[in-house]
This record gives sequence, structure tokens and C-alpha cells, in this order.
Amino acid sequence: MKSNINYKKNLKIDVKNKTELQLLIKALETKISKIVAKRELEIYRTTKKKYLNDQILTKINNWANSSAVRSAFARLTVLAFYEKKYISVDKVTFELNISKPAAKTMVDFCIKEGWIVSDDFGCIQASPFSEKAFSSYVRKLSEKTHDDLEEFYSLNLAIRSIQDTLNS
Repeated sequence: MKSNINYKKNLKIDVKNKTELQLLIKALETKISKIVAKRELEIYRTTKKKYLNDQILTKINNWANSSAVRSAFARLTVLAFYEKKYISVDKVTFELNISKPAAKTMVDFCIKEGWIVSDDFGCIQASPFSEKAFSSYVRKLSEKTHDDLEEFYSLNLAIRSIQDTLNS
């Protein structure tokens, strides 16, 4: 989409071109919204895919993506793994805004499944297996959304550039 931008001597944009630029921003924002919607749909589809010949990965994937809280819990424990930290059940309840019994139920189930490990103080992080499962998920998602993310960032940069021009 090309715009005919006419600058005055003091580099101010005239009203007609300002309106055109605002319409361009709106069109770019709409395109970004479509990209985000498409990506969110692809994320959902990726969470529902079965892992061929790997029932264990399918089981953890299905469990972690069966609710928003479980998904967030899985990501929280993977982050702890990557940061080489263990997190307390209290931190889980705070971060996810859930009750202690709900957090404890997830912790106990995931320890039993071998998806998380705990230290001597009862703090937790993802197990190496869970990190492997998460990495597999990220690879699948990246393959599907790489081009969309590049376009998303490019469009955002274009919008910022236009807004800077409008504000100068």
C-alpha cells in the first residue's frame, strides 16, 4: 500500500496525508490482528496433535493443554528448569492465581507421571522429559508460524515508523 506523503518545509504532515497515514496504520493493525488470530488457531491445533509412535508425549501434551491453568503450570515449571531454579507450591499458587489444594493436586499428579521433579524442600521444576516434550512442541509450532511472526514484526515496525512520522 503506497501513500503519497507531502512534507511541508518544516517537515509537518498536512491533514490529508495525516488521515491517509492513520488509515494505513488501521489497515496494518487489521493485518496484524489477522496474523495473531491465525497464529492462536495454529497454537490450538498444535496442542491437539498426536505424536506419532509416542504415547507418552501425547499424554503430557494432552494433559498440559487441557486447560489454561495446566498449560500455564507446565510453562512455569519449564521456565524453572531453564533458569535452573526450583519453585515453591506457594509461588505456583501466586503466579497462577489458584488455590493451594489445586496447585498441590497438579504437583502430585505431575511428580507421579515423572513430568516434574522436586527438591528436598518440596520445590519443583520440569523434568528433563518435560523439557524435551516442550521443545518438541515449540519446534512444531515454529515450523508452522515462523513466516507469520516475521510478517508480524515487520508490520509492527512499519506502524511504529508511521506513528513516529505522525508525531514529529
